[in-house]
Amino acid sequence: VDNPASNPHKHNYPGLAGAIVHDYTQSILQYQTLWNDLHDLDEHAWILEPTLPAPFSSTTRRIAIQSNLSIVIKIDPYDCRAVPLSMRFVGMSDNLEELRVRYHEFVLDCEEEDEFTDEEDESKEEKDKNLILSQLEADDDTKKSKKKKWSKQCSLRQNLQSWLGFDLPSPSNTLHKSDYVVECGICYAHRLPTESGEEGSEGPIPDVMCGNTNCKRSYHESCLFEWLHALPSARISFDRIFGTCPYCMEGISVRVSAGGSG
Repeated sequence: VDNPASNPHKHNYPGLAGAIVHDYTQSILQYQTLWNDLHDLDEHAWILEPTLPAPFSSTTRRIAIQSNLSIVIKIDPYDCRAVPLSMRFVGMSDNLEELRVRYHEFVLDCEEEDEFTDEEDESKEEKDKNLILSQLEADDDTKKSKKKKWSKQCSLRQNLQSWLGFDLPSPSNTLHKSDYVVECGICYAHRLPTESGEEGSEGPIPDVMCGNTNCKRSYHESCLFEWLHALPSARISFDRIFGTCPYCMEGISVRVSAGGSG
């Protein structure tokens, strides 16, 4: 079964066809919200990875949000409307740091619950004091509440757009996906071929970008590794190789392990 989670339901009554069908149905129903949200995202955003239609088991998406900037999110299949398990930026933008800060503020305390207090152990004076403090905090929270937070009541796309403050680029509001698809500055390809050649397998797309805002060239990790490895001035420190951008000579680095992924 092409489920997002690796552990299928155990059959309570082995050998009984009805029980097997029931367990299979339940395993499908528990992921319905996840699949609905991912389908909505795939329909209303430019998905750079994976190639669509994606397998039902895929819970990771690389989404274009601006020219030369995308995000990679991994969703919890068991709690698909919670804050993503991980989120990272790929690329460069003049407002990247602003987006990063806004994201952390957007997801901060979104799951926070009120602390439990044992009222029987509190004196009347303490209760009155706590009541006044809670009212002051409530006034402060009212001001803070104007800032939107991640909500499980909203779909994945709605939460992402609330954080960004604008609609995700999509077929309905931008003409060409090519505006967000970049070529590697070394091999001039978007997606590298896979060595395995297995059906459904995909090679990587450029995910390293020069930090020079006047350059912003993108590269496959493996291509950049090969380029830097050939430079006499390149140096390796821990798990990264350091050198210069092929176009602007700005300092750039890539994981050493990328040399074996191409």
